[in-house]
Amino acid sequence: MKIELIIIIILLLIIIFAIKRLFTFCKKYEYARILKNIFISEIYDSLKTGDIIFFRANSLSMPCAFFTHSYFTHIGIVIKDEFKNFNSYVNIYINETNPEGTEYLPLNYNKNWYQLDPNVKKKKKGWTLLNGNKLNPLLVRIKYFPGDCYLMKLNKELDNKRKSLLLKYSSKKIAYPITPMGAVNAFLKKDNLHCFQYIAYLLDKINITNIAKLYGISSICGEFGKLFNKKLNDGYIYEIPKRIIYDI
Repeated sequence: MKIELIIIIILLLIIIFAIKRLFTFCKKYEYARILKNIFISEIYDSLKTGDIIFFRANSLSMPCAFFTHSYFTHIGIVIKDEFKNFNSYVNIYINETNPEGTEYLPLNYNKNWYQLDPNVKKKKKGWTLLNGNKLNPLLVRIKYFPGDCYLMKLNKELDNKRKSLLLKYSSKKIAYPITPMGAVNAFLKKDNLHCFQYIAYLLDKINITNIAKLYGISSICGEFGKLFNKKLNDGYIYEIPKRIIYDI
C-alpha cells in the first residue's frame, strides 16, 4: 500500500511540474501570438552579418518547448559575404551547427536553381547535412526547412572588428553533440556545441553578449527567446522576431 501511495505522489508531482512548466512557457512566449510576417523578397538585400535566424520545426516544437523552454527549435546567424570571399554566386549565408542527417534538400529540388555542394549527403528521402558547423546558403535553408523561420535583426551593422572576429570563429570546426561523449563535452562547453550554445559562443566571442558564459544548455535556449529589445554591448539591440514568408 505504501509503495502505491509513493508512486501516486510521484506521479502527481510530475504532473504539477509539467503544468507549471507549461504555464511558465506560455507566459514567457506570449509575444509569439502577435509576431508579424515579413516577405523574404522584401528584406533579403537588407540582411546583415550578425542578424539571427530562428527555426521552429513542425515535428520538434513540443519536446523542445518542454525540455528547453524555447519557442524555437534551431538557430543560426547570418553571414553576408560582402567581398565574395567564398567564391560563390551566393552572398548571404547562415552559420549554424547541425547533427548529421539534418534535412537540407528534397530529392526533387530545382537543379537549375541551386547546385549541390560537397557538404550534403544523399539519403532515401533527400539530401542531408553533415555533422557540425557550416555556412549554408540562407535562401536554401529557409525554402526547404520543414517548419517556420523567423528573423531577429540587429539594429545596426557590426563594426569591422566584430565582422572579422565572427568570420574567424565561424571557421573553427565545432561538432554537434550526437554521441554520449559529445553530450558530455557540450555540457562542459568544449568543442561539441548544441546550435543555441554555438550561436551564444559566437556572440560572446564578438563581444555583443555574455550568454554562453552565464547560462547552461537549457537556460541558453530560453535566454534567446527574450534577448530582443535588450540593450547589449556597445548599443547593439536585437529587434523582436518576425516570421519569414518565402516568396522568391
